[in-house]
Amino acid sequence: MHHLWFLFRNVITQKAPTFHLSNAKSRSRTKVTFSIKFWTASLLCFNIFASTLTNGFYDSNKKKKVPEDIFNIFTSVSLAYWFMDDSFMEKTSFVLCTDSFSINDVNRLRTMLKMKFGLENSLFITTNKFPRIRILSASHTLFIKTIEPYLLPCFYYKIYKYINI
Repeated sequence: MHHLWFLFRNVITQKAPTFHLSNAKSRSRTKVTFSIKFWTASLLCFNIFASTLTNGFYDSNKKKKVPEDIFNIFTSVSLAYWFMDDSFMEKTSFVLCTDSFSINDVNRLRTMLKMKFGLENSLFITTNKFPRIRILSASHTLFIKTIEPYLLPCFYYKIYKYINI
């Protein structure tokens, strides 16, 4: 959050982020969630960016999708942010979460990871029937070399056994 605050500091409209605690009730239990929010100024450049994202990453039903030109827009910085935001280590593999995407979209991402970065990977389905990407151990060193220059220090713990800090 501090990183995002820093990145957007020149267009943030409030002095400090707001903190929220809420209870989300499910059938079996109540889950307490915590969120931090901040707002940016309404600028035309954000509208253009949002429109590009919406048209590229969401279909007409507002369901997430992987754009056809993902190979052209995805970078090693994108991969690092994905890793920091929505990944974990499972036994001996890095897992990139893709729960909101179709299997076809996940396969498009897998192909892009292989072609653009040379990363060997596999698709697996979770017990909840979500498709996810596993970076195979043969590509761990390459994966870390690709993302490490862009990792924030607070995320080194996710790769601690592979890098010397």
